[in-house]
Amino acid sequence: MEIITQNSFTVGDKVRMHYDPVTGEHGMQIKVQVGEAVVKGSPLAVSAAANNKYIKQTSGYDVVCIAYEAGSTDGYIWGLGYRCSL
Repeated sequence: MEIITQNSFTVGDKVRMHYDPVTGEHGMQIKVQVGEAVVKGSPLAVSAAANNKYIKQTSGYDVVCIAYEAGSTDGYIWGLGYRCSL
């Protein structure tokens, strides 16, 4: 049996499987374009007004994902099977 010692396995430049041994966060992540500065754990929605980029969503409606990384241009979001600590 092979033991995987790295924390992330990236497929192409958009999708990765990630595990953080400190926090226990794990799951599939997808790299997307973010239309404004976000912090880890921000609920995000897609906005036509922001050229179909992901933006922070202040209400509980239309949230489609959670930001994993802080950033303002490209960042990872949680896809399927995530566990995120805030």
